[in-house]
Amino acid sequence: MASLVFELSFPSFNTWNGKTIFNDHYHAALRPIRRGIDAMQKASQIVSFGPYRYDFGDGWVASLSARIVDAREARSIRARSIGFMGYEWMIESILSSGRIAANQAAGAHA
Repeated sequence: MASLVFELSFPSFNTWNGKTIFNDHYHAALRPIRRGIDAMQKASQIVSFGPYRYDFGDGWVASLSARIVDAREARSIRARSIGFMGYEWMIESILSSGRIAANQAAGAHA
């Protein structure tokens, strides 16, 4: 079964020493793609519209890339990833609206 893999990075961050541990590790999350043409088309559309960026407004910017992987690569990703650090709300926003919506960010912290 194919899956969408979302990979998280922080291309811009505001730290006192100019370093962050976030980019020193692999952060990925998988979402299965249901069988059928419509599901595969939606997954392909999500991939083609990326990468997705979210500016937190304080110097931090998150970037999510998406790609379609087969079951074998999905197993490898699960083994290497240390998780998505609580930013799964970004994935859910992309899946539901095609973008990272700020209103979902506010709800994620409530």
